[in-house]
Amino acid sequence: MSVERDLQLAIDRVGEEPDIAGLVVRVETEDKTLVWEGSMGELDPERPFFVASTTKLYTTAIVLRLSERGCFNLDDRLVDLVDPDLVIGLHVSRGIDRTDQITVRHLMAQTSGLADYFGGRRR
Repeated sequence: MSVERDLQLAIDRVGEEPDIAGLVVRVETEDKTLVWEGSMGELDPERPFFVASTTKLYTTAIVLRLSERGCFNLDDRLVDLVDPDLVIGLHVSRGIDRTDQITVRHLMAQTSGLADYFGGRRR
């Protein structure tokens, strides 16, 4: 059997679980060359889909590692790390733009005051 067939069989087995709606797996080399891609269920590798909170752990690990390496401090303001024109008006509350108060720590702890993406803007 080929490795590709083995991978697809493994995905199909996972798909037999009743709580799994779909699965996409992508295998790449270090130079980002696609080696293999497979899917099952309601998901398609070519169609975007929401991954919800599953990326929070990875994002936190990467941000903490970058902070540890001295790339930035958790208390640095967002507007000092990215072009302020990109985020202007991101956090307007009661007519006041508070975007310049948001820090990396706020974003990581989800205490920035930004509205829930799925819940819409709070006024």
